[in-house]
Amino acid sequence: MDFWDAIWSVLNTPLTQVQDRDLTLLSLFQVCVILFVSWSAGKILSSSLNRYVLSKLDFNSSVEKTISRSVRVSFYIVGLYVGLTSIGFDLAIVLVPLGGLSVGIGFGAQDLARNLIAGIITMGERRVRPGDTIEIRGMTGIVKSVSLRSTTVELTDGIQLMLANADFLSQPVKIHPSSPDDIPSENAS
Repeated sequence: MDFWDAIWSVLNTPLTQVQDRDLTLLSLFQVCVILFVSWSAGKILSSSLNRYVLSKLDFNSSVEKTISRSVRVSFYIVGLYVGLTSIGFDLAIVLVPLGGLSVGIGFGAQDLARNLIAGIITMGERRVRPGDTIEIRGMTGIVKSVSLRSTTVELTDGIQLMLANADFLSQPVKIHPSSPDDIPSENAS
């Protein structure tokens, strides 16, 4: 019994203090376990999301990677937060400035976020595909590429134009599919 008491004593020996709480080897081990669990959960959920949900939605591979990476990183951040608060770090001091900063970034990145969301919708619904001829804002051109933020269109005079994906949701767009197979039949059920 003395052996286990000695081990317990070593694990609970204070290394330093964090905001009036003792930091011990046992509390550091606790943080490592929490980080490992959040890392594992993020990885498992991300791969399950890819395998069972995103693959059935027929998104572009870059959209799938972005969504799964966001889920995984969110788990990492939550695990880090829980781990650090479990040993006594008061992260409310950090969260207040981050909240203010996020509001400022939110206002600054409003157009970027709108275009990214519109890009996910456009790519997910496959409204516009490379090779399609489109008419938007009085211009006619052939779609060269569709990405998360913008769509590249080659106009009839040879000039390449990058259109924000939000335009496809807010502007009237005439789409002429590139092949007859892409034209929906009226008798389809």
